[in-house]
Amino acid sequence: TSYWKIKLSLKNLCTSNSLRDLQTRTALKSWRRVSPSTVPDKPRRDAVAAFSLTTGHDCLAAHLHRLGISTETFCPLCDSGEVMERDHLLRCGALQGLTEVSRY
Repeated sequence: TSYWKIKLSLKNLCTSNSLRDLQTRTALKSWRRVSPSTVPDKPRRDAVAAFSLTTGHDCLAAHLHRLGISTETFCPLCDSGEVMERDHLLRCGALQGLTEVSRY
């Protein structure tokens, strides 16, 4: 067995272990469940907004409150008293007539 074969074997072993470890650690992440068909290809702004809304990692009050950035979870745009999250975007009176992505 040559030095190069040993080196290649070790490299393959490390790569497969790293990949398996990465897959294990990311298996339950919210973005793993995102279907590529739900995120538009273009424009990029729409794709980023759709991905953020789908994963729940957005700039809406409910998520900002979980991060400790905002003190309130309620919608600051209307007086409905509803929690500002993805579902509320479709019902918010202040955002009527806009698409979900443009509301974000």
